[in-house]
Amino acid sequence: MAPNPTYYKALWHNCKMCKIHYMSDDPHLRAYLCDDCWNKVPHVIVAKPKVKKQMNKKEEEWTTYDYLLYIWACLIVISFTVGYMLLT
Repeated sequence: MAPNPTYYKALWHNCKMCKIHYMSDDPHLRAYLCDDCWNKVPHVIVAKPKVKKQMNKKEEEWTTYDYLLYIWACLIVISFTVGYMLLT
């Protein structure tokens, strides 16, 4: 049985733009482009997204109308519940 070779194993890939055969360790980091094509492609630097400031909402006190509306809604729910229980 022969020992494994000590030299570096070549990884050859095809360039997606110019279709030449090139060697690269990590071709996926450069989108399978050779060095020349990679340098020709414009590289856009994306700015960090602006953080939206959260508005502090002031808790408004309930007016008399709000209390009356809440009580009216509770009475409607209670009346439906009691009516359902009486009819079944």
